[in-house]
Amino acid sequence: MIEGFDSNVLPFTTSFQNASSPAPLFRFQNTVGVTFSHFRLGGIFPQQGVPGIRWFEHDSAHPVTIRNTVLNNGTYATSAYKNTINGTGDFFIEDVSGAYWEIIHPQNFYARQLNMESATRKLVNQGGALWILGIKTEQPGAPPNTAAIIDTHLGGKTEVLGGLIFIRPTSPIPATQSAFLMNNSQVSLIYAVSAIDPNASDTNPTTSNMDFNIQVQEIEAGVTRNLLSNDIQTQIAAPPYALSRKLGLVVPLYTSKQ
Repeated sequence: MIEGFDSNVLPFTTSFQNASSPAPLFRFQNTVGVTFSHFRLGGIFPQQGVPGIRWFEHDSAHPVTIRNTVLNNGTYATSAYKNTINGTGDFFIEDVSGAYWEIIHPQNFYARQLNMESATRKLVNQGGALWILGIKTEQPGAPPNTAAIIDTHLGGKTEVLGGLIFIRPTSPIPATQSAFLMNNSQVSLIYAVSAIDPNASDTNPTTSNMDFNIQVQEIEAGVTRNLLSNDIQTQIAAPPYALSRKLGLVVPLYTSKQ
């Protein structure tokens, strides 16, 4: 067990400078299970950020648990986690804030109460088995041709049980960006979108506005299908069963065709 007692760890700003090749602050090569808890990593002010840091790298066939931890990096978008080809051990996170998470090789990834706030992709699942109980996000993703919340590729499996996708009034969503993307994979989603900008009234699916025009994009055998916000609104927003907040909406359950 690595216990932080709510310590704040600030990396030297002269280190971790290569943004194109992030280096891990913690690399797990454990031969037994490891629990890492009660840390605040990085600072919230611009001068405390480092552009080339990855907080965690999993390089072990044994389990790792991250609990009660906050990941900050000034104004830089940070790689929170990535597994290597050897990082096949189960990964657990509970009560953690930070982004973004990369399952690059097959792995079981379990999360409970995950807060992903960043103007980047939030989580990439490339061939892993991902299960999340409770997520909260803010801001769109980048670049616009990726999903803002979760990308699932290469036969990955993703299940989200409960999520709040909060859209800031100052962060319009690119018109072609989806909240969730699956590419020849399997996905099950339950979540809600809160987009409460009082001036947001444009629901044209070809222009940027204060919600995702495309909630879920599914690519299967070369065929692309989009679940549009407009289509969801026509089913859930009719009185007396209005579940929307301005441009927000509720997705009671979405499952992929597979």
